[in-house]
Amino acid sequence: MIKKLSVAVAGLALAFQVANNPLQAQSTAEGLRALDNEQYSSARTIFQSLVNAKASPETHFYLGYFYNRIGKPDSANISFNKGLALDPKFAFNELGLGNSDLQNGNRAAAQEHFTKALTISKGKNPDIMYFIADAWLRAPKGTKDPVEAIKLLDQAILKNPKRVDYFVLRGDAFGEQNDGSQAVANFNQALNIEPENVKVMVRKGKFYERAKNYTEAAKLYRESIAKDPKYAIAYKELGEVLYLAKRYDEALQNYEQYINISDKNQTSMLLYAEFLIRSKKYPQAVAVITDLKAKDPNNPLLYRGLAFTQYETGDFKGAKENLAYYFEKQTDKSKITANDSLYSGKIGLKSGGDTLASVNMIADVVKRDTSKADEAKIIAKELFDAKAYVPAAVLYKSVTDNLKKLNNLDYYNLGRSYYYANDYVNSDATFAKNYEMFPTFYTALYYQALSQYLKDKDGSQGLAVPFFEQYIEKETDKVKYKPYFVRAYNACGSYYSTVKKNKAKSIEFFNKTLEVDPNNAAAKEGLKFAATIK
Repeated sequence: MIKKLSVAVAGLALAFQVANNPLQAQSTAEGLRALDNEQYSSARTIFQSLVNAKASPETHFYLGYFYNRIGKPDSANISFNKGLALDPKFAFNELGLGNSDLQNGNRAAAQEHFTKALTISKGKNPDIMYFIADAWLRAPKGTKDPVEAIKLLDQAILKNPKRVDYFVLRGDAFGEQNDGSQAVANFNQALNIEPENVKVMVRKGKFYERAKNYTEAAKLYRESIAKDPKYAIAYKELGEVLYLAKRYDEALQNYEQYINISDKNQTSMLLYAEFLIRSKKYPQAVAVITDLKAKDPNNPLLYRGLAFTQYETGDFKGAKENLAYYFEKQTDKSKITANDSLYSGKIGLKSGGDTLASVNMIADVVKRDTSKADEAKIIAKELFDAKAYVPAAVLYKSVTDNLKKLNNLDYYNLGRSYYYANDYVNSDATFAKNYEMFPTFYTALYYQALSQYLKDKDGSQGLAVPFFEQYIEKETDKVKYKPYFVRAYNACGSYYSTVKKNKAKSIEFFNKTLEVDPNNAAAKEGLKFAATIK
């Protein structure tokens, strides 16, 4: 007969242990609560002590599960295999091996273990289905499979419709598919079963956070803290939301509370260092990272954090060296984030690297993560102000190509970058698009005229004149845009006098110039020339 694991509110405690050894069952629940609370040192101690006290298929499974949760599948497999050696028919260790395969990106091998675990349990144990679904959702990007997770959880819920954890995980799975209504419905179902469950509140809040409903997310995090002041994750998530709301001091206070509860392990302290960097607390960040490096000098993430801090404090050479070290030592390239690449591009621009290579990297970041578009715009403006018009255009184009919601200045800045880079074909096309999308933004029309003017090298075709005339007709503020009107009037006057030999039209435009700029020398000379037209 296959033993059955029971998913309890406090964690995944063994049902049969509750009957046979209440103290050990309580310790298992405590270990899982510590794991959920990111108290990794405490969780490791608890699970290892359970194995030391009584090595069994169950205790080995939980120790292996712990190692998979912290990203150490090789250590997890040692424990799972020891558990299978004690009882080959204990299906949980079999699915544990599948979980490890997923952590390593081996989907086919994982599926074999999962199928075997389901076969051993004859498909009757919903906890087997739950743990397999959990594995699919915790898998790395590219291997994660929320659809498969939902199928398994549907079966588990049919067998036990009162298990909170099943609905929570199902909500997470729908969240991965960006199905907000189904995600919230599952979280609400979990809360209907256990209204005081802070874990569910935080998971629901996390979904609102992802949907950028920060007010509702913060409300749920605060409610969960009120119900359980020792639930560390609630403080971390509240800190994230407050940071996004630019309430940096409050955000840092909550993050520090999270650190204090989560036992200041290497993982949580690294997160704290990153949060300090985002909060511009650079000396504190350096102090934390320096302490972590003394304990774990080979951790590549520490060099990344140090590189970010050095960049922000102007040590671009050090930043370049440390980020290069991070990229070299980070063997799992899937863990290199868009933010890592963004900093790499920024460091390259500041440390004398290949400018176009750096801006192309930043442009690719915007394609991967549009939340970085605002920073790309800032960098593009700096390049434009430094008269580096071609790389500025690369970044501005990455914005217009990838953002769904654009404003009139996005195209305008791109068009001006092309214009000042002497790329009049692209500037013309960009300003045409700018005016098409924002037909009351007449400045785009004016710059389209300038682009046409410079495409028409000897002025004989009069390509710019129709656009200047449209601009003159539509724009009404001659005070604010006085230089634009002067150039438009003079360009039209010159065309009608030198090309068309239209004396009346030429005089008309030059006189309009003098109405807005009475001392304009070009207009006065233009009138003298027009007077000679027969």
